[in-house]
Order: sequence, then structure tokens, then C-alpha cells
Amino acid sequence: MVPERIAPWLALHLLPGIGPVSAREALSRQPDPEEVAFRWPASAWRELAGVDPVTAEGVVAARTGLARRVEEEWRAAGRRDVRIVTRGSEGYPAMLAALDDAPIVLYVRGEVPDGRVRVAIVGARRASAYGREVARRLGKDLAARDVEIVSGGARGIDTAAHRGALDAPGRTVAVLGCGMSCSYPAENEALFDAIARSGGVLSEFPMEMPPLPENFPRRNRLIAALAAATVVVEARARSGSLITARHALDYGREVMAVPGPVTSEASGGCHRLIQDGAKLVEDAEDVVEELSPMYRDALPDRDPASAGVPAAASRLSTWSGSKAPATELPTARTRGVPGCFGVAARARASTRNW
Repeated sequence: MVPERIAPWLALHLLPGIGPVSAREALSRQPDPEEVAFRWPASAWRELAGVDPVTAEGVVAARTGLARRVEEEWRAAGRRDVRIVTRGSEGYPAMLAALDDAPIVLYVRGEVPDGRVRVAIVGARRASAYGREVARRLGKDLAARDVEIVSGGARGIDTAAHRGALDAPGRTVAVLGCGMSCSYPAENEALFDAIARSGGVLSEFPMEMPPLPENFPRRNRLIAALAAATVVVEARARSGSLITARHALDYGREVMAVPGPVTSEASGGCHRLIQDGAKLVEDAEDVVEELSPMYRDALPDRDPASAGVPAAASRLSTWSGSKAPATELPTARTRGVPGCFGVAARARASTRNW
């Protein structure tokens, strides 16, 4: 049986064509999610920005069997040891709750607690040996400094960063572009299990959602929002990693990039980021030095003699409990609006009314 506090939110989440922006607008007019999900007329839906008449009628038609689908979704989550967390409830990350387009529901394996210093490491799926080694080393060395690594669980740079963090051993968070019932890529199923044991795996997508191309720009905003900084390792000029970097800028986070061979197309996006003001980083210490003082000072001292220094989780507890909006978080020092973000901005705009 789905708990009463979750069922109406999950029903709203499962309505076709209604994403977090439309749901938020609907709830600003009618704060009862059960009323919105099960009884709001098509005429009310049509009044919302981004909801056309076809979508509005589809929402009304989808109510047939909606309660059954909610039950099925709850059971599917239970079979995979996935918790369903609603916006505003305990366990929903404060860094995500501050977003204008925060998901109304999150699916979580493991734990994604507040009060952690997190750095996102993202980059190419078809990464070179150089890129994979840099990502692995950054992940491992940052995790050894009590930094939690955030990435997207994809092949290439993402996988290397996650594995590096686990090797430290440390914590890492994977944000998926599909539902939790779909291990994508398939070869990373064991990796996701390991991440869930020592960190967290999360998704905003329904359990059976396949890894559709349009899911990944939406996923990228969550990667950027969870982290104090985003580090790009190997990215072509039109890489999806630039979408993550653009979101990081929007949220006032730091953006950094690792340089690569000038003869490699995989270096083009990173080099343009650096030209436009992103911090050039070569190792974990470069990343830590560029963090906002609030985050940097929360990390344990590198001196082994200071092992008793409180971990980041306790040092950041005052801030994390406040659930400060993204606009009040430390401001990024990245200069200007990089020209290479044109493709990222267009892809990001296409997700706004989802």
C-alpha cells in the first residue's frame, strides 16, 4: 500500500506530459496534489504555460487507471530497494529543493544526505585513456579529502570518476538519465550497486523509463545542482557536459576544466571553457583551492594528525538545514558567459516546461 503522504505526489508525477515546472505552477493555484492529479479539469491545465490542449486532454484521459499505476510504481520501487521521496519531505536534498524546476518526486537508492561537500566530475562517454585516468585520479583524491563525487553513471569519464571515489574509499552519487529499473549502461549495474552501498543513486524518472536522449539534459541540471563545483574532463565543443557546466553557472557554482592535447577534438570543449574563464585544474588540490571558502573550510585538514577534525557533514549542518535558495549559495568566480555554451543553453531551454 502506498503511504497516503506519497500517493498523490506520485500520481501527479506520473501524469503524461506534466513535468516539475508545470506541476509547480499547478500547485501554486491548487495546493492539494490529489485534487490536481485526479480532479483538475482540462480547462485548468490549459491555462498553464507549456501545457497545450492535447496534453491537457491526455492528462484527463490518463486518470483512468492512475491509482493502479501508482501502486505498480510503488511495488516496482520496493523490488529494487528504491525509496520514493517527495519534494519538501525528509530525505529530499536541500540543494535540489531550491531549484525552480525541482522534481516533485525523486527515486533514491542509498543515501544522499545534506551537509556534504560535493564536486561533479563529468565528460565524454567515449573518453581516451588519458581522460579516464584523470577522472579516476580526481575522483579518488577528492574522495580522500572527504569530497563526495557526483556524476551521471555513464560510460567513460563518469564511470572513471565514480570508480575513483569508491577506490579511495569514499562516497559518490550517480544521477541517472533513466528509471531505476533500467540499468544504463548495462555493464554498470554492479557499479550502481556499489555506489548505493557507499553513497547514493538517484533519478527523477519513473521506474521503467528508458534512457531516452531527451532525459540527459534534464538529468544534467541535477548533477550541477547537487555539487559545489563542476569539473569537466574531456568534452567536445558540442558535448552534453557543457549543459552541466551551464547549469552550474546558472546556480552560482564553480566551473573548472581539465586541459588536454590540442590535437584532440575531445579537448575542444574544455579548452574553450578555460578560455572563457573556467579554472584550469590539474589535480584535486587545484579543485579544492577553487571552492568557495564555505565548502573548502568544511573539509578535514590534509594533515593526518588532524584526523579528529569534524567531517564536512557536521561543519555544513547549519547551512544545509536552512535550505537556502540557490541564489544565496556561494557565487561562482567563473567570468562571463562562455560562447561555447550556445548549444548548452538551447538544450537547457528545451527542458524548462517539461
